Amino acid sequence: MTVAAIQIDYSHEAGEMSADRLLRRIVGWSAVIYGGVGVLQLALHIALARGWVSRPPYMSWSLSAGWGILLLAAHTLTECAYLLAGALLLRRSPVGIPVLRWAAVVGVPLMIAQVIHSMFEFQNYASYWSKPATAAVEALGTFNGQWVPLLIAALTFRPAGKRLA
Repeated sequence: MTVAAIQIDYSHEAGEMSADRLLRRIVGWSAVIYGGVGVLQLALHIALARGWVSRPPYMSWSLSAGWGILLLAAHTLTECAYLLAGALLLRRSPVGIPVLRWAAVVGVPLMIAQVIHSMFEFQNYASYWSKPATAAVEALGTFNGQWVPLLIAALTFRPAGKRLA
């Protein structure tokens, strides 16, 4: 007759729970900081474009009309989603995970749409993409800006049977 091994409470599982809490805090605070910085940056851009704050005399800040304002609104919602998702994760709410994934999935094509829109609207910006080397520099810089949200979202995918929240 064989006897099954008895699971000891303080064995392997207790260490994993501590790692899960740490991972949830890291992802949560990263999302809060990323979303908060994005919302602050957008608020400053609007304040500069409206003339609510002072700016250098030879510098121009503007808000696009039409598609530009729609893209700005969608970008603002995405940044707010990061902020909300991070706060939800810190409060141990499982709803934060799909919100965070939604923000990352929406954020990447939205960033591509904003780059394309900017190329059509601003001739100077379009010229940055006109030669292979400058286009590569711009593409790499744009792609590099997506590492943080993609990493935050990737960290929410856990092995089968494991929970983050």
